[in-house]
Amino acid sequence: MTLGQFDRAIACVSEAKGLKVQDDITTAQIEYFEATILIAQGKREDGLRVLSQVLSKCSHKLSGDEARKLYEDIQTQRAFTLMHLCRYQEARSILEEVVTFEMSQDCRADAHCQLARCYFELSDYKRAKEQCLMAQELGPGDDWASTFHYYFGYTLYELKEFEAAKRQAFMSLQSSANGPPRSYILKLLAATYRKLGDHDRARECARAAETQ
Repeated sequence: MTLGQFDRAIACVSEAKGLKVQDDITTAQIEYFEATILIAQGKREDGLRVLSQVLSKCSHKLSGDEARKLYEDIQTQRAFTLMHLCRYQEARSILEEVVTFEMSQDCRADAHCQLARCYFELSDYKRAKEQCLMAQELGPGDDWASTFHYYFGYTLYELKEFEAAKRQAFMSLQSSANGPPRSYILKLLAATYRKLGDHDRARECARAAETQ
């Protein structure tokens, strides 16, 4: 979104908030839109604060069928924003709820990828693997692919499944440019080769990592 588009979106929110809206759900929708703009601008803490306020004020109103979609959108946005802020413990319970929502296959794959990463960061590698397998079955999006395979590989490494970890690391290298630095993936490959007893390739990967 361009600066001009942000300005227009903010103006729309200000105008909508200036109206005397009596419907709590409509008010919540306006505030949700405001939060998404803040998050898109990189003001994630501010956006998260608005989302939390919406839930606090309207949680009793967001449990019915009419507002279910809005509730799910708010929770999904909260979870993903907490992940961006590296607040994994807080994100965990919300993500565990998010993966139960009705959503498209692509969105579900993203949610499982996020939960897998969350479990990984909390050193719960067994559950991280379970979520990776679910995401793999659904097919992570191209934007997620490199990151997904890297963390799946790292998870398998921590579980001492070194051959499988090596395959995932190679898949991460072959995926789109969006993802962890190439040096990180090569370091993972080097560590994996060492565990597999292939010290020559481990040294090759380690040297390649240093040149990135």
